[in-house]
Amino acid sequence: MTEVHGGASVGGGFGRGKNHLAYRSYQRELLGSEIPRVALALLAITLLFVVFLLFFDWPRVRSSWGWVVLLVLTPAGTLLAARLGLARRWPYLVALGTDAAYTGGIVAGLAAPATPTSGTALFISVKMLASAMLLPWHPAAQVASATGTLVLYWVVGWLGARFVWPSADFAHQVTGPFFAALVSVIAGLRMEHLRRRLFQETQLAQERAEANARFAAILSHELRNLLGAVLGYGELVRDALSSPADFPKAREAADRQVALAHQALETIQVALDLSREETVRSGTNQPLDELWEELRQEYALRPVPAGVRLRWDVSPDLPKVPVDGTKLKLVIRNLVDNALKFTPAGEVRVRVRAGFDELVFEVSDTGIGIPPEKQPFIFDPFRRAAPEDFPQGVGLGLYVSSRLVEAMGGAIQVQSAVGRGTSFEVRIPLRVPRQREEGSSE
Repeated sequence: MTEVHGGASVGGGFGRGKNHLAYRSYQRELLGSEIPRVALALLAITLLFVVFLLFFDWPRVRSSWGWVVLLVLTPAGTLLAARLGLARRWPYLVALGTDAAYTGGIVAGLAAPATPTSGTALFISVKMLASAMLLPWHPAAQVASATGTLVLYWVVGWLGARFVWPSADFAHQVTGPFFAALVSVIAGLRMEHLRRRLFQETQLAQERAEANARFAAILSHELRNLLGAVLGYGELVRDALSSPADFPKAREAADRQVALAHQALETIQVALDLSREETVRSGTNQPLDELWEELRQEYALRPVPAGVRLRWDVSPDLPKVPVDGTKLKLVIRNLVDNALKFTPAGEVRVRVRAGFDELVFEVSDTGIGIPPEKQPFIFDPFRRAAPEDFPQGVGLGLYVSSRLVEAMGGAIQVQSAVGRGTSFEVRIPLRVPRQREEGSSE
């Protein structure tokens, strides 16, 4: 058998698979919805800029009005494209086209002799920073936008002899837009990181909400089974008490009924803690050796599938240290019940040993095994190894077990091979009593 899982694992990371594709789809949709708003803001700012030019510098605008018209038509054209649905269909193409056209208008103003280079450099810088902050770019698109703007500005300014070396304004004319481009790229990457993290948190919250809803929906089903067994034993007690000769049988059924009722209450409390994403509260303290003896007696009363043998290989020298009986029993029951369910014939074996500060137990079977492609997900909620062959169950046993082992500070591992069986090993730290620690140190 090959070990495929090295510890209790709940939930999944934000990988480059399905969630990555979901984020890219979300990003495209977000960009498509933001383009019209940004274009409208850009049009309003541009019109305000034109009014300013007409009022304060009409002769200069009259001598070179083409670039001003291009600045106005670019956001207007983007609004039209958005109205036609092109912004949502090809959001990156429309955004880059708008960015390139608006940059072209600014640079065209630089080519006009009457336009001051300092004003163009400032306008270019503001445009790049606004682009980074307003548009939810893909990082590559943001780099392409900043680089294209910067190169076009430099080429036109140099070929048009607008940059004069040496001069007092040369450093501002050349390096100002460069630093604006650098800041815009850094800002774009930072905003991309924040958007991605927000998306991850939103997705995780939705998954947890869905899991909790499903958990609550099936909780009644699981409790119905337990309470149905309690009711059945109660009816058995009632019928047996009608005949004094059946008193031992009635006492056995009553004991089993009480045990099942306690188990139902423990299951309810753990289920509620897990559904609220709370830390599972501590259960009853119970000596380790007594706990295993109770479990063996409990399963001695349970029916075992025909052709399957349940063996308990418990070390005779288990220490009398206190353990969280509530959690530990639920973990063992889940693992043993799973092994019995997925073993049509053969053996289910429980091995238990304890060191000075650690409990190690293993539940192994000779059943159907777990396919390799399903092994990484068996500790996730509502994930089942063989739903086709075994329709009963909802896929919560291993999830609950891993959470409980984690709450006790332990680890759970699985080894499995299809057709050869499965083995779960659990390691849990033990709390050594103070008097034992003092006695060992003397």
